[in-house]
Amino acid sequence: MGLVCFQSASAQNQFASTQSLWEQIKPPPISEMAQPGGRTPGVIIRDVVIWIMGFIGAIAVGFIVFGAIRYVTSAGNEKMVEEAKKIILYAIIGFVIAILAVVIIQIVGGAAQGQ
Repeated sequence: MGLVCFQSASAQNQFASTQSLWEQIKPPPISEMAQPGGRTPGVIIRDVVIWIMGFIGAIAVGFIVFGAIRYVTSAGNEKMVEEAKKIILYAIIGFVIAILAVVIIQIVGGAAQGQ
């Protein structure tokens, strides 16, 4: 019973860290972006690129699921198995690239702003 409580607390900590990541990357409200001098073009471009990479990451996860479904439903057909493996591999590569792009943008953006 103690193990169940530990897993529950661990899951809550993971959820809390996900919320803090969202707080770090979410863009400000539109009304704040429209204020003169409130945001520089570099910050706006950074935010747009981060959103695009998030969208690409979501698409990559969708392709991982699609490849997994094709793999499971291949019924032993070697050609379908190989195609499914390629779909999964390329989706994982795309997902990693999207994550690295966001990390690089955060690092470069922080360095450019002197943080």
